[in-house]
Amino acid sequence: MKGAQARELIERAPIGIYRTTREGRFLYTNAAFARMLGYASAAEVLLLDILTDVYFEPTDRQRLLEEYRRQGELHGYDVRLRRKDGSSLWVRVDMRRVPGKEPDAMELEGFVHDISESKRTEEELRELARAVTGRKEAEAALAKSELYYRSLIEHALDLTAVLAPDGRVLFASPSVERLLGIRPDDVKGIIAFDLVHPEDSPRIKERIAGVLTRGTRFEHVEFRMRHSNGTWRLLSVIGKPLPPETGIEGLIINARDLSERQQLEAQLRQSQKMEAVGRLAGGIAHDFNNLLTAILGYTELILQDVGPEDPKTAELNEILAAAQRAAALTRQLLTFSRKQVEQVEVVDVAAAIRGMEQMLRRVIGEDIVFRTVVPDDIGRVRADRAQIEQVILNLVVNARDAMPKGGTLRIEAANVTRDSEDGSVGDGSRDASWVVLSIADDGVGMSAEALRHIFEPFFTTKPKGKGTGLGLATVYSIVRQAGGFTEVASEPGIGTTFRVFLPRTEESPVGTRRKSGALLRPLARGTETILLVEDEELVRKLATDVLRGRGYTVLAAASGPEAIALAEANAGAIGLVVTDVVMPGMSGPEMAGHLATRGLRFPVLYISGYAESDSGALLPEGAPLLQKPFSPDALAHRVRAFLDAAAR
Repeated sequence: MKGAQARELIERAPIGIYRTTREGRFLYTNAAFARMLGYASAAEVLLLDILTDVYFEPTDRQRLLEEYRRQGELHGYDVRLRRKDGSSLWVRVDMRRVPGKEPDAMELEGFVHDISESKRTEEELRELARAVTGRKEAEAALAKSELYYRSLIEHALDLTAVLAPDGRVLFASPSVERLLGIRPDDVKGIIAFDLVHPEDSPRIKERIAGVLTRGTRFEHVEFRMRHSNGTWRLLSVIGKPLPPETGIEGLIINARDLSERQQLEAQLRQSQKMEAVGRLAGGIAHDFNNLLTAILGYTELILQDVGPEDPKTAELNEILAAAQRAAALTRQLLTFSRKQVEQVEVVDVAAAIRGMEQMLRRVIGEDIVFRTVVPDDIGRVRADRAQIEQVILNLVVNARDAMPKGGTLRIEAANVTRDSEDGSVGDGSRDASWVVLSIADDGVGMSAEALRHIFEPFFTTKPKGKGTGLGLATVYSIVRQAGGFTEVASEPGIGTTFRVFLPRTEESPVGTRRKSGALLRPLARGTETILLVEDEELVRKLATDVLRGRGYTVLAAASGPEAIALAEANAGAIGLVVTDVVMPGMSGPEMAGHLATRGLRFPVLYISGYAESDSGALLPEGAPLLQKPFSPDALAHRVRAFLDAAAR
């Protein structure tokens, strides 16, 4: 699950979720927490300090901080919060430390449950118990007051129950039906321990025995209880003995369902893990692209100097092919990490599929029957065409590998109207038009467990050495970036069908796309002066050698400040600036901006492995970009074309 999905779930969660600095400054709150505090929006809460503005009483704050310092985290801690109107609110807080965005920084993450109704119910029960004396009177009062109890807690989310020493249920609030799927009338008289998970039963029995024999209470004991549908619900329970004056031996418990919170926490952890892996993958791919630029570049330069009959030519071509395969892998890493520079355009899906058919037939082999069903009226989508082609190729390769003994692979395209949020056929205002790509095979299929993980990076069902685990993670990222979603249906021994939904557009394609791999026109030499700015020495030296070999004068700089000094000293001679996008200290766009403020305005061609949004080094809109790894011919061609366009 990606970050956008997790954030949407957190925003819709019925419990309050927040994150603060160690000092108590809010970094994030969801809508539920803002509502608890009586604020119209989360933005208002972000202006507050949780320690001084939100905790209601200094004693509450001190008690909570002492407990946190003692345990390092909090589980089910009851405390009062101050609402916007000055009133107090009882909540139950779970809090833990989490890594911050900055290195070595720690932040605090909290999950907040409103327990005001439960607190009011407890107080009412205490008052009622104090008002009755004698065993018979107390039993009669308890029976007569059941309706009163129900009216007090009818709308409470928590479960309130009274248990006899043997675990027999004497009373249960209506919320038992929501938590366990059992009607309140049906739960009376049953032994509560029979519903507890066998692994948890000894522990909860021990706690209850302590309440009955020592008169102590237990707080926030977590255990699982069986729902009527057979699933297990995680509950957090507080137990205390009935007041002695009631004359009744037993205990009263308050139980809260933690299942949803547990799921949210798991989704949040998964989102954070994916984000961290994405940052790592993007950084590795960026550095690797610099190395590949040098490997590919120098290999091609050597190939230009040796003849086709030279015995080293075959070996050099093998090096070139291996480097190109490595470049394709880095593109997958960059796409997965969402740091691949996109070239969004209006894509004719039918034309894209038909244009790939011949290549796909070579990929899948002769032992697989390959069929395509692509009607002429298939809609268009706004996306990066190369990335859409990569989605198709990745899914086709997956399908081929799932049919080691041959089979049938089918690609279909269709126009569909469907609701993107709930997956059902739309019924009006929320309907959306989609272009749907289906890639189906009749191969080995996947288990339900594998289906739950297929889009996770580095997860693969293929044998060791047969897959990287990035193909489907890349598909997922590309489709999400294009505003779409993916469905998968699979059954062991039957096969697998992937359905990719992409938003349909009524726009028409503009211009003609530059084809990757198209033969470049013969290169013209140049005599202009070029300012080359690149922090990676290998790439800087390669680009300098290539451009000087074509007759250009090259002023090479390893950083933004060095480039600014060279530009000021050679302002009248420079015809073009070629600069990396992401560099330490000062990015390429920032360097170009500094030159402009000094009145030095040159045409700028950017080169980059990716556009790193986190660093603020965003590529200016519409700026020309040469993607790494590039070949010597590609660099020389783009430079010559750019200079000619600038001259015109």
